[in-house]
Order: sequence, then C-alpha cells, then structure tokens
Amino acid sequence: MATPNICFRVLLFSEQGLDKKHGREVAAWFQRFPGPINVEVIEKPVKLERTLGTILWDETFSKLRDLRAEIAAESEAFVYLLTQSPNEQNWYAVEDEDNYRNGFGHVGDFSWVTSAPSHAISVHYIQKTIFNALLRDRNFPVEEIWHDSPRGCMFDFCAHKEDLAIKFRSADICSDCMSVFQEIPIPDELIHQTVSIMEAVRKLSVNTAPYLSSEHVFDRWPFPVALTRHKVVQSTNSLLRLLLLLDHYDSLVRYFYLAKETVAERRPELADHPSMGWWLDQLAASLKGERNFREVVRIAQEGKVVHLRNERRGHGWISPETESYRRDAEHLEGVITEIEAELAPFLEGYCLVIPREITLVSNQYRVEGENLLGSISCIRP
Repeated sequence: MATPNICFRVLLFSEQGLDKKHGREVAAWFQRFPGPINVEVIEKPVKLERTLGTILWDETFSKLRDLRAEIAAESEAFVYLLTQSPNEQNWYAVEDEDNYRNGFGHVGDFSWVTSAPSHAISVHYIQKTIFNALLRDRNFPVEEIWHDSPRGCMFDFCAHKEDLAIKFRSADICSDCMSVFQEIPIPDELIHQTVSIMEAVRKLSVNTAPYLSSEHVFDRWPFPVALTRHKVVQSTNSLLRLLLLLDHYDSLVRYFYLAKETVAERRPELADHPSMGWWLDQLAASLKGERNFREVVRIAQEGKVVHLRNERRGHGWISPETESYRRDAEHLEGVITEIEAELAPFLEGYCLVIPREITLVSNQYRVEGENLLGSISCIRP
C-alpha cells in the first residue's frame, strides 16, 4: 500500500560508555537506503543503573519514558536506546508494553554467530520495533507471527543466538508474515526500505562474502568527496596518484568543515584564496572543545599532509621521474584512509541534496530533491 508522505521518526540514544560511533553507523544505514524511517542520533549519553551487573526492563522502560518527556517527542515518534549492559532476560531487543514506540536493543559481540557487523544487528531490531508498533496499532498480537523454529524470516524469534545467522543469511520475509503485512496493511515504502537493508546485510553475513563483488565505499558518500576518491582509484601513475590524493584530501577537509558548520547552524567566514593549511586550521578551530572527530585533525597533522604537498608539489624541488613519487603516494594513501575511517559516520550519515520541494508533514519538514550520492550523480537542470 503506497502512503503519501509517510515518515517514521526514530530518536536514537546510547547508554553511557557505548562508543558513540555505533549510533552514527546505525543512522548511516538509513541514509544509505532512504525510505520512511528517519533516524536522528541524540549525542547525550544515558546512564542506566545496574542490578547484579544487568539492567532491569522496568527501570529501563521508565528511563525511556523520562527521555521521551525530556525531549518532548511527539507521540508517533520512536525513542530507542542502544545498550551495552546485558539485560535481565538476555534478549536482543524489547519494547515497552505501555508504549510500543519505546524500546531498547543490546549491542554486543556476536561475531561468533554472524559476520554481520553489530551496527547492522541494531538496525534490524529498530526496523522490527517499527513493524511491531504498526501491528499492535491494529491490535494484532505480534507474538503470533514469531517463529520459534527458525525459517529464515525477519520474524524468527532466535531464542538460540546462533539462529540469528539463519535469519541474516536468508534476508527474507516468509509468506505467512507477508500475508499479515498485506492485511494490516504495512506501507509498501517501509517494506521496500526494510528489504533493501536486509539484502545489503545478507551480503555481509554469508561465508562467501569475501568473494562477492563489493560496491566502492565512496558510492555511499556525497558527490564532492566521492568523485575525488573515484579518480584516485582509477589512477596508476605514481605522480598522478599523488596529485589526485592531495585533491581528495583537500576535498575531504573542505567538505567536512563546511558541512559540519552547516549542521551546527553556523555560517563559516571564508578567506580569499584559502590554502590547504588554512582549511585544516579552520577545521581544528571548529572542533576545539569537542570529542567527536578530533582524530581527523591529529591524523592530518601527524601525517604532515600540508608539508608533503608544499615540499613535493608546492615550493620544493619537483622530480621529473614519476616513480619517485610512489613512496609519498603510498604514505598519503595511508593517512587519508585513516581520515576516511574517522569521517565515515558523518559522510554516510548526512545527505547532500538539491531541494526540489519542501513540505510540512506531521510537524516535520519533508524535503524531496536530488540526492548527490556517489561519484556519478545525475544533476538535472
């Protein structure tokens, strides 16, 4: 069933002590596979009390209700908490029976069960929370479609944690569940987004994953940085590779600085003809006092990227031998790879969009337009 302007807003919290990068990686999945689910990461950590080393369901649900009231979340929004502490029933995830739009999910090391990354497991249970709420909105007893014996369906209960591997490798929704979804009905847009994510996770879950043709990581990045990275991939000449890597580094720093300032609702003041060093200095000043992404500046400074550019292509002697640049290109590649790893949650967590239409839906602005994603973006006048 197609439903116009449908949106499921998820406000994502993390337990104190859990790496904040996990929440950003979760949100990035929903940016990479856009649809009605919109995840907003709330950076403020949540402190939970433990009893004999575990968190209690009732106390955690009480905390979720407090968080909902504290941020004045609308009744239709989902408030979800990622926890690192084990819970009393040792469940992957669970919703509050008093408000099915409040839920929490455990983040742990399940590498002994599946090769799917932990953030993909969190994504799965956020999706299930939304499906569960929609079913319960129609007074459908969700427990009736739980599968105690695994059949490779999204609604396998997975009482035995190793059953999770079957669910992720199948990436399917069984005919019984699909019949229920059509009867309720569950919006087609939600099913489409869910299936797209499930299929991507499946490729990370199978034993043959290393042999599958994988997409370039920059296909998930905004156009300005995806384009410069794509050019590097195609280069073979050492001198050309060094030059393209310097361009890519410059693009990364510029884009991150300008996008971050925009997200923070600040208007950056730009100098005339700013140099590569100027951009890094501005980024360092912007990140002063913050904990997130400070590593980007440290990596760039310790890697002496600006110095390398000045000595090899700016003010120093220039060798006519292209292969003499191989070592510098390899060094710069390593530095940039570290920077890209630090910036991945930001690059995949925000979209660069040319807006075509902005409408107000359920007290939220819905923007439709051209998503400039990947190195080959179709920009139409």
